Amino acid sequence: MRPYKRVASGGLRQRSWWVMRRRIVFTVPELLSIVTDGTETNSSSNLAKYVNCLMRYGVLHVDAKLAAVGTQGGRKSYRYRLVINNGPKAPVYRTISKELYDPNTDTVFALVKPSEDGDE
Repeated sequence: MRPYKRVASGGLRQRSWWVMRRRIVFTVPELLSIVTDGTETNSSSNLAKYVNCLMRYGVLHVDAKLAAVGTQGGRKSYRYRLVINNGPKAPVYRTISKELYDPNTDTVFALVKPSEDGDE
């Protein structure tokens, strides 16, 4: 028996994952403009945390050629590149065990870059 129950999701992070897989190179503002419809609460913060988490676990990298592409809310906006694409289901950050789980391969990613703030 698995320690965690799998849950099908069509939420913000799953929709963002679909776009990341199609585009390969993207910014957080681009993702927000595509996947949000205005009904989500804290979508900008939620998506920024998810992208940061994927980057810390090596799923995304900042695209070196197009790093800073502008500002949003006084913060730099970076262009990211998807480097690990294991399938259609979005990787899930497990807050209790502080790990990134891939439901496509049933594996857990190793931490590549520690977080500065200790949050996802």
